[in-house]
Amino acid sequence: MSRSLKALMLSCFLVFTPVVADTELELYYAQYQDNDNLEVSSPTVSVLHWLNDFFSFKARYNYEKFEKSASGGGSANLDAISGATTVVGGSGSGFEESRKEYSVVFGYKNGDWTSSLGSMKSDEENFESISLMAGVGREFFNKNFSVNLNYAFTSDKITVNNQQTGIANEEKATHSFSLGASQLLSPTKVLSFGVGTAYIDGYQSGPLRKISVDQLTGSSLISYIYDERHPDYRERYLLYTQYKQYFLSRTALTVNVSGYRDDWGVSAIALEPTIAQYLHDNIRLRLRYRYYRQSSSEFYESNYSEEQDIMTADKRLRPFNSQVFGINLSYSSNNFASQRWVVTLGFNHYRESNQGLNANLFSISTKYKF
Repeated sequence: MSRSLKALMLSCFLVFTPVVADTELELYYAQYQDNDNLEVSSPTVSVLHWLNDFFSFKARYNYEKFEKSASGGGSANLDAISGATTVVGGSGSGFEESRKEYSVVFGYKNGDWTSSLGSMKSDEENFESISLMAGVGREFFNKNFSVNLNYAFTSDKITVNNQQTGIANEEKATHSFSLGASQLLSPTKVLSFGVGTAYIDGYQSGPLRKISVDQLTGSSLISYIYDERHPDYRERYLLYTQYKQYFLSRTALTVNVSGYRDDWGVSAIALEPTIAQYLHDNIRLRLRYRYYRQSSSEFYESNYSEEQDIMTADKRLRPFNSQVFGINLSYSSNNFASQRWVVTLGFNHYRESNQGLNANLFSISTKYKF
């Protein structure tokens, strides 16, 4: 669910600000591992180029490889996992899949106005997604106040091997909106806030997820296997605020608070404080903590005693609490205001306090301007 919260607000938040250099190249690699025997490797390359003082172009490619050993049987919830892929195959099952994602964004800035237009395409073995994104923003009162409005449309095609009907092609359409604002309270304090909503229509079950229902027939207990069945429509809402303050000790404190709910009965809150500290002109340390708590969907059950019209095997729809502890260390070739390149090492530990999932995410990135 944490990934869903982010995607709702950030899927089309694509307004750029100019950089000193004309071109910026970024290479990123992440390695995810959890105690449910799931491993994900994810290299990414992106290029941002300013054609002139007004127009920019950004291209991005991401490749994710998912591997799950045969001894696992659950699903993953960390943000690194694709929203299309949830690994649930039952005890004793293994899994291996890859996902490729391509995106391009054109940005425009003129005076107080910014705008963007982009597209993203994602492919998996049984999943294809295409998104169109647009955003517009404006600054007011000598750039002390800004507003951004964003929209994204996503069309998904899913190949489903249904037990009753066989192989079929299903579709899903998503409309996402977000409205955000930022106010400079003082030279060292910034307050941001916003709302987001998404309307999803179409096939929303997991094509790989199955549900086992044990029923007593005579004196025998028989297990019946069913395909997951989710509602075909979903509305999602998000409200967030961010407070950022800078200190003379070269420290920056950021606090994010967000609330979420949808018409499937899921509600959630998240709190995320972050502290960034310059250890040297060229070295910056960032510490992150995130607490997340959500309720169950109306139709989620850990075990179903009989067949129902709506049934889920998606563990992201169960009630759970989670925490993330993160640390990043960045080194730049010069001070961070005028650096040519930056290398960042990151480590995040994810822990569910009431469900037992533990995961580690290692990352390394390098950014070069020329």
